[in-house]
Amino acid sequence: MLNLSFNQKVGLGFAIILLLLAVSGGNSLWNLNDISHSNTRVHETAVPVVRVANQVQIQLLKLANVSALGYNALTEDDIKPYRTDFDKGATDFGTIFTKLEGLAKDDESMRKLVADIKKNYDDYKVAVNAMFDAKSAQLVAKKKTEDEAAELTQMSDDVGNSYMDIVYYKAPEQNKKDMEVAAGNANQADSYLSNMSKTIDELARTTDMARLDTGIDDMNQVIADTTRSLNMAGQYMESFD
Repeated sequence: MLNLSFNQKVGLGFAIILLLLAVSGGNSLWNLNDISHSNTRVHETAVPVVRVANQVQIQLLKLANVSALGYNALTEDDIKPYRTDFDKGATDFGTIFTKLEGLAKDDESMRKLVADIKKNYDDYKVAVNAMFDAKSAQLVAKKKTEDEAAELTQMSDDVGNSYMDIVYYKAPEQNKKDMEVAAGNANQADSYLSNMSKTIDELARTTDMARLDTGIDDMNQVIADTTRSLNMAGQYMESFD
């Protein structure tokens, strides 16, 4: 054991304390340097990633809003602008997402997460485009159905007016009874045509495919009943018309 005087022991103690302080201070500075480097790395990588990820999220919300508006469109003219906006938004999304892929390329876990997001987005885009195609086709078919229904209704009205010509026809005095029977059949035919108009209007608005099949049967039945009543009216009017 060292044979030190009191002053030497005190001096050695202070020296050890100073050494410990120096080591502790050096370690603190080293850790501080690590923190500084970590902070720099966060600002250089994490912060830009978060910022671009927020931009991606905002763009996705815009696309979701446009696709929802397109789904609720009532006419073909209404849906076209929404599809144009969605295509433009998808292009903007691609530009932003490319930035995100560039920022994540050096981090394996982040790169995998970004790849999963891209796959989910691609599936979503395909589904939305399919929705736009189906909705556009449905609106075109709906417009065509409405136009054809209006044409059929007009034709039915024209035929009904012809039946009224029979009802109000001035028959010779000796044929009045036959004319009354003929007019009754013409009125009956007109009532059948009223059912035809109701069926046409219902079929134009329905989305039930089964009802379309039964509706065609209903219309064929109306035509058969109307024809039968008209033939009966014609038989009674043959002798004087």
